[in-house]
Amino acid sequence: GANQAVLEMLSKIRDGDDDVATFVKKVKNREDNVKLMGFGHRVYRAEDPRARVLRATAKRLDAPRYEVAAALEQAA
Repeated sequence: GANQAVLEMLSKIRDGDDDVATFVKKVKNREDNVKLMGFGHRVYRAEDPRARVLRATAKRLDAPRYEVAAALEQAA
């Protein structure tokens, strides 16, 4: 589902040819049907309250996709 799509997107950015800035530019220009997955929630308009805990845990565990996710959050 949606969580798998986010993981695949983060892995593609981390392992692919595009850096975060290029990926975000493609999203904003609607190029190649690229979508920014995992940012925004239909119920939580500001921030999903779970996000703070997940972010801290990922950073503490040095999760391999954390740096990409943090860079995307800043750029988006």
